[in-house]
Amino acid sequence: MPENGKKLSMEEIDVALRSADEKHVWEAAEALGEYAKLNPDAIWPLVVKHGSSDNDEVRSAIATCVLEHILQYHFDRYFPLVENIIRSGNQRFAKTFQICWKFGFAERPANAKRWEELLTRIRELESNPR
Repeated sequence: MPENGKKLSMEEIDVALRSADEKHVWEAAEALGEYAKLNPDAIWPLVVKHGSSDNDEVRSAIATCVLEHILQYHFDRYFPLVENIIRSGNQRFAKTFQICWKFGFAERPANAKRWEELLTRIRELESNPR
């Protein structure tokens, strides 16, 4: 990982998120999170890919450094995508979402209600697997 302040490319971030080195994973997630406010469309494919990882550490990094901030700034656009991914049966992405905290637009009462309803649905699915 560059320590010279150079921005990482999406390809470098993708590779680092697959690293066995947790420091690289978290640095890559932080770099990806810098795009959450101004360019979420560019990073969304990596959020879904790595938010669905079988690696708990990667999912935690994506949840706390990226996904919760996308939802903080762009709730109306991305929350339905999150719901669809989870409703399609992606249990790993559901676990990623469960780690997120509500900030910004996600804290608005109607949005917070939708958030809590999705968490309830996830818990129901976990307790009644198909």
